[in-house]
Amino acid sequence: MLFALFFITLFAILNPDVSNSMSVSSSQFSKDSIKSIRCGICRSLAAELHLEVLRHQLDADGEEEILDSTDAACLGVVRNYTVVGKGKTARVIHSPEEERMADGQFNENTLHNALLVKHVCELVVEEISMELSETVWQSIKAKKAETETANELCEQRTDMCILYDVKSKEKNEQREEKKKKRERKRGAQGKKKTRKTKSSSDSNNLIQDGEMQEMFRKLDKDGSITNLLQKEIDNPEISLPENEKALVQRGRKELKCPICIAMFYGAESEARGTPGGRALRSEADLGRIVENICRGPKDMSASQQAAMLGIAPPYLPPRWTDFYEFMYVNETDKLHVQSRKRPVKWEKTMDRRNWGDKFALEKIMLTESCKSALATNEDVITESLFHILHNHLPPDCLHVKHAEDISRVKKRGERCTMNPAVLHEVCKKIGHCSSNYNSNIVMETDYGRNNDTLKKKKKKKKKKKKKKKKKKKKSVDEL
Repeated sequence: MLFALFFITLFAILNPDVSNSMSVSSSQFSKDSIKSIRCGICRSLAAELHLEVLRHQLDADGEEEILDSTDAACLGVVRNYTVVGKGKTARVIHSPEEERMADGQFNENTLHNALLVKHVCELVVEEISMELSETVWQSIKAKKAETETANELCEQRTDMCILYDVKSKEKNEQREEKKKKRERKRGAQGKKKTRKTKSSSDSNNLIQDGEMQEMFRKLDKDGSITNLLQKEIDNPEISLPENEKALVQRGRKELKCPICIAMFYGAESEARGTPGGRALRSEADLGRIVENICRGPKDMSASQQAAMLGIAPPYLPPRWTDFYEFMYVNETDKLHVQSRKRPVKWEKTMDRRNWGDKFALEKIMLTESCKSALATNEDVITESLFHILHNHLPPDCLHVKHAEDISRVKKRGERCTMNPAVLHEVCKKIGHCSSNYNSNIVMETDYGRNNDTLKKKKKKKKKKKKKKKKKKKKSVDEL
């Protein structure tokens, strides 16, 4: 996942306007790590901005100049601070860039920690930028030290270094109230303050971007980052922990049967999305779909940064993987793939910032198992799919009313759904399934279940609940 981690954060670094609007934390970093270092990042940010203001006399024209420099202060934090420890034990320490890079060798932890510091720093700036500029300005006027500025900002003016009891409703309400006040104050002051012209702000962004690019070029002096990222494109599991890496290796062999069936549903679904369902009636078109069934569209958010490093942007997982979930049962030590009750929203899959460790493992498992099942079998799968569509489904199922938006294509219904037992037999002939293994899995809702049947089941459940409530009321009345 280093590949995703690097490009997500580099995208934020090189696009300040986008990164400042992000409200979702990068799930490539553990939540415990982010929480643990917020206080340390707040203190280091206050100290860096305090020193930066003194260094360049930014307080000469009042607080406005300081406010405009809050985003750029994160560059100083990344250069002069790093993280030690992981999860709940993570903490921020002062460690200048020159010392970290003294050995001249690339270290994966060096990159990871730099990205983590940058990410959390941006979150803190987004949340307390107004308080940050005010505190620094007033501290410098009062001739206070940077440590005093950090303490005042993070302990008195904000709650960055204050621990709250999760179970205490009163304290949580106080915290929310403080946040609302800060937001109202930020909005009011934002209207009053005049901003720099677009040209000057753009030039500042270019300077900052160039400095960040220079920092990553130093990290990649010998091409280690580029080589590492290219390796992960070819083998996504290399950055996983050893136990998860072993699971992916097992999945390539043990999950061929359910993945084979899932691939058939996925290819048929993509064919239905072509104009009028044309690919359903053309074996050549089906062949092109099957060839790329294990990958989705390119991750365009990383295209600019990939070009800068001379690497092709990574592919996102295919849409059909959102309809399945991977499971590992400790008791039996077995791997399973099953249909989801509700498919994952595409918005989550296409934005790697929304991925957690478990979700990332699932996507790697499904796509790598797909590649293993597809290898050297493209022609056989294409021919088999074409045969099933034209011999096991009514002819009118191969014609789909055209819709420019694929999500508006009419649901196939049970009548036009391929029988999973038939697919199991086909995958058995290919060599992926055995007679002892039952893999009759179907894709949820749009991919094999009629919406009407699901609604009927929900109605039955509601009726049962109502009956139970009525019985309880009667028993109470009798008493």
